[in-house]
Amino acid sequence: MTPPTPHLTAVPGSSGRTRAPVPHPARRPVRKAAGPAAAAARRLGLRRVVEDPRELRRAGLLAIGLLAVLNVADVLVTQLVVRRGGEEMNPLVRDLLESNGALGLKLAIVALLAVDFLFRRPRLVILCALWLVVGFYMAIITINIIGFMSL
Repeated sequence: MTPPTPHLTAVPGSSGRTRAPVPHPARRPVRKAAGPAAAAARRLGLRRVVEDPRELRRAGLLAIGLLAVLNVADVLVTQLVVRRGGEEMNPLVRDLLESNGALGLKLAIVALLAVDFLFRRPRLVILCALWLVVGFYMAIITINIIGFMSL
């Protein structure tokens, strides 16, 4: 009897029958992202992020973490501006700032976003939207800091 080939394994208790090995969970092939956003990301050189859902999830969690930090910074800088005589233009946030509930509400929303992102299949469009929101928050905080310095 010849030894089994490397890519096939003998079934225990059988008389030489072979079967293909079951792939290890970490070595399973990953499904490539499809659609116009994935094609654009591939053209930009983001092939690794687009083709591996684990990379999409990692990049999304990084964006959500930055969003949490930026929300805390936004509330703190806004409170500094208001204490120095500035005014919050958003009436909903103005009421939340007066009752000290803005930070809790913003972090609760980010936490819900993180939980939703963890339990769904990561999508490139959602990842792009997350990074867009991170960019907007960075711009808002920059504007608030400039306003704080001018007071």
